Amino acid sequence: PPFPMEDVNLVYIDRASGEWGPLLSPKSKNWQLPPYGFPALFFVPINSGAVAWIRLERADEVRVYYKTSLSAKSKYHLVAYRRAPRRPEMPERKTVVSFLGIAMYHSYADGSCYMPLAADLLAFYDAARGRATPRMPAIGNPMAELERRLMDTFYQRSSPLRSSLRGSLFRFVGRGYGHTIGLDATATHAVAKASHWFRVPIDVILLGCMSCAIARADGSDLVELTLYAPMRDGAAEAMAVALFADWRDLSVNVDLDLATILGTVLQVGHKVQQRHWSVFNPLRKPERMVVNIQPLDFEHRAGFVHLGENMWHGGDTIGYQEKRSDELPWARQPANFVIEQQDEHTWWILAAAANETRPPAWMRRFNAAFEEAVRLLLFAPLTRVHEPLPEDDELLSRCWEQASAAKNSK
Repeated sequence: PPFPMEDVNLVYIDRASGEWGPLLSPKSKNWQLPPYGFPALFFVPINSGAVAWIRLERADEVRVYYKTSLSAKSKYHLVAYRRAPRRPEMPERKTVVSFLGIAMYHSYADGSCYMPLAADLLAFYDAARGRATPRMPAIGNPMAELERRLMDTFYQRSSPLRSSLRGSLFRFVGRGYGHTIGLDATATHAVAKASHWFRVPIDVILLGCMSCAIARADGSDLVELTLYAPMRDGAAEAMAVALFADWRDLSVNVDLDLATILGTVLQVGHKVQQRHWSVFNPLRKPERMVVNIQPLDFEHRAGFVHLGENMWHGGDTIGYQEKRSDELPWARQPANFVIEQQDEHTWWILAAAANETRPPAWMRRFNAAFEEAVRLLLFAPLTRVHEPLPEDDELLSRCWEQASAAKNSK
């Protein structure tokens, strides 16, 4: 065949056309990125020169995105169902695709617990297969450390590193809306290059560009954020399974005359690295902008690799037409943001805002300012943050043009 067959266990066969090809997983070196809006489980290089991506929507439902070649514009979006056996005494053999799932209760653990759980479990798996594995370090009782932090808080031993009391009793009340900004593979690759040049992690670069956009949309020289922080010190706590994550308040200075894109990104990177933040004040929760950063771990362990987000039911958005009700949904905060990694090559900024405090005109300014911040960081990083934005009519016209282009591309 004109393609490698190493580690191939499953094969795609089209009985009608005679086309066939191996099912390659994301860990294969011959993996090709799926089209936008179609998170795929398998890539198929077909013997005719065509390509396809396959995802499992349900246990008995497969979605296929087929192109006559990688560069072809023609595409076919297919749905296939596993047919029922014709006779009970002659059942068809099932194709079983196995996965390892790790689930955590948020009352006991946080997102940072994934790494120690996956690392230990797959190290044990390697050891059971007779592979050489490093010796496991001793792990203490993480609950004892959490109890110390809680008691330090009760006794008012205030320290941004040790206090632990994340409260949601005081809530924001209001209705709002959401907006999503996506970075595809080419944009992510460019930002990753900037991350290497400036020695700032890619998720923190996005946080810095987001801070520039908020300051510019608000016309403010101070951006105050509340971050979900891991709050783990050293190797012992990094490998602990417990709810260490907490909220921390971060202030970013964005001078109206002097602040630059690069300067603001480096400031955010320094403050996050050095933990120059303050203890969260639950009384001020109704007025805070909350930010959550959700990176993924794609390190290969014992033959396993982490799948991206939106891989299961509901992830296929090809041709999906969004429907909204006439009533705005409830907003969690005056503004909240999630910097989320979908896969190795895709990042999202999930923004939401209260309509009363930040109406859609503000979100259009934020959207334009964020796009410019990312572009200027790459090509003109010393550009001032507070450059004048276009009028709202022009921004609205841009949004319509982008929406029309996205609709036509589908």
